[in-house]
Amino acid sequence: MASTDLPATLVQQIACNVLSVAAAAIPLKVVEHTKALIVDSIGCALAATEEPAFARASRVLAQLGGNPDCTVIGSSRRVNLPQAV
Repeated sequence: MASTDLPATLVQQIACNVLSVAAAAIPLKVVEHTKALIVDSIGCALAATEEPAFARASRVLAQLGGNPDCTVIGSSRRVNLPQAV
């Protein structure tokens, strides 16, 4: 009988590596810098909602349809996963 085990994808390999690190092993400076990067990313995403391109992209996404599983940051609009990323 053939094995159904497939090799791990790159994303799965990265996830396994991340999960294998104990939080206590991460230097505080790295944790603080990561927090700042996350806040910066959210700020950039929210600021982008004021750009004209955001309205154009929203109209295109609305026409594409799909299963609305994900909320668009800064909007009440929902789109499917491939459109969200």
